[in-house]
Amino acid sequence: MGQEGSAARNGNSGKAVDWEGITHELLEALHGFGRYRHKKMPNMEFHGELGVLHTLYHRTKPLAPSELATKCRVTTARMAKTLNQLESQGLIIRETDASDRRRVMVSLTVAGEQEIQRRFTQMSSYLTGILKDLGEDDSYELIRIIKRLAAILSAREQSAARCQHACGTLKMDVAEAETHR
Repeated sequence: MGQEGSAARNGNSGKAVDWEGITHELLEALHGFGRYRHKKMPNMEFHGELGVLHTLYHRTKPLAPSELATKCRVTTARMAKTLNQLESQGLIIRETDASDRRRVMVSLTVAGEQEIQRRFTQMSSYLTGILKDLGEDDSYELIRIIKRLAAILSAREQSAARCQHACGTLKMDVAEAETHR
């Protein structure tokens, strides 16, 4: 598809927008982040250990491993591995649920609470330095764009879920109609 085929009209200037070119620039910029990731940069990945610690830190009661997996958006197998790692470090404890002896519940230890606080302090300090380098105006612009992007992604996800639900309902209706022939 050429630039004319992929271009949309910009409402402000009336000029065609080169969306493919902009996409290429964005991909190059995102790729550039990989070059600057170094050992001093705190781990900001919320699907692994940090995600579990963060989730448990903000809960008033223990959670089951399956609930943690759902909240952290990982498989139960990945969650089991993460919990084993955290338990071996003394950051979480697994206990049998008093109301249902078949269930195991996970909670933070004091060391786990201290670790999540340490990691957030480290992450906050690192990001504060970056924001200072960006300057106040660019920092607020970055936040505005990230929030807008999150809203767009959320809307697309909800739209896809509605479509998937509608398609599933339609398939069920067709199958039901065929059985009544």
